[in-house]
Amino acid sequence: MPLTVDEIARHNLITCNPEDSLLDVAKLMLKHNVGSVLVNEKGKIVGIITKNDLLRQIVAGKNLEKTRAGEVMSHPVASCNKKDTIEEALKKFQNYSRLAVKDENGNIVGIVKKKIAERFAQVSLAYDFVRRRIKTPRD
Repeated sequence: MPLTVDEIARHNLITCNPEDSLLDVAKLMLKHNVGSVLVNEKGKIVGIITKNDLLRQIVAGKNLEKTRAGEVMSHPVASCNKKDTIEEALKKFQNYSRLAVKDENGNIVGIVKKKIAERFAQVSLAYDFVRRRIKTPRD
């Protein structure tokens, strides 16, 4: 049975408010050892900020204390369903490095990184290959 996105997703969701400074967002990332923070406005996820978003702002010379999360967040948040297989999710990544994982009610319950999904897909292919070789009678 193929792995689902929910099985490989990170479920400890770290959030900030649109008014939070990028410096505060960076501190959250360091504190929780994550590469992305979801932007929550009045109980609804309205965007995402990744470590690459922070780096772009630094390179552009922005002041991280004065720049707000809502100004640089990516939105809407690209997503997949928690029951999607890894292969189905990989088709949805396009130019995104992360997808929000949604449950049956449309609530975000996790985050999955493209690199992680790609690694699991490779391991899954290798496993299937070995399993077929074991089942095939040898000459």
